[in-house]
Amino acid sequence: EKKIGGIKYNMPIKAHVALTIISFIQAYMNNACYSYGITVPFHTLLKTSSMTMNIITGMLFFGVSINGWATIAMGAVSAGITIVSYMQTVTNTKIEEIIIIGKGETIGRTTQGIILVIVAQIIAAMMGHLQESLYKKYKPGWKENMFFSHSISCIFLISVSYKEIPEQITWAIENTKKIGGMPAIPIIIIIYCIATTIGQRGIYQILEESTAIVLVMVLTIRKFLTIMISIYQFKHPFTTYHWIGTMLVFSGSILYSLKGKTTKKNTIKKTS
Repeated sequence: EKKIGGIKYNMPIKAHVALTIISFIQAYMNNACYSYGITVPFHTLLKTSSMTMNIITGMLFFGVSINGWATIAMGAVSAGITIVSYMQTVTNTKIEEIIIIGKGETIGRTTQGIILVIVAQIIAAMMGHLQESLYKKYKPGWKENMFFSHSISCIFLISVSYKEIPEQITWAIENTKKIGGMPAIPIIIIIYCIATTIGQRGIYQILEESTAIVLVMVLTIRKFLTIMISIYQFKHPFTTYHWIGTMLVFSGSILYSLKGKTTKKNTIKKTS
């Protein structure tokens, strides 16, 4: 256990910095794809491959092995969330707005955007396994992980956006609707930050106690539940395909919890 400014930590600071940089890169790539004409619905569909990416990268680079039941379960969940996401997309978006990606974009430029999303998915998957290996080796605890991840991220954000921050704050205060006499956007941001903090806390705790593949399974199910709430809240049609996707997600989740087994060799050597 070490200290920096009175703050105790177990994992080397350079490891925290490296994880934050990797996270920043994959987030930047996910956002940059919109500059290449990728639409939000199409982006959402591409990101349903996250579980498949986690399994492949885990097996290729991190010594992950899963039994047959886990493979079937994860395949069912992945198929289910893909079906539901696709049906929810085509229900609310014209097909041409999903497939024809951006007006005036060339096929080559659109392909570059798709590659950006896929590479970002691969990086995110590898980062999850790297986090798991580091956490198992150094046992930093979820509070340490969450503190350093967000603190270092703030440093990066301020260093690259310090000129725009005052302008954005001014715009948010002056050019927005009012809620109880107060600007709406700052209130919404505060609520979002509180909700995100609660969600992030759960994510870090799961990764500390479990594995990267279990975490992506949980996040996939969370995405599915979000879609279900959206369907109910906004009175969207619930088709036969939605039922099929729902059954696949729940049956896959139950099968994984009962029969799934994942093992992993830790490839990270502990350093001082």
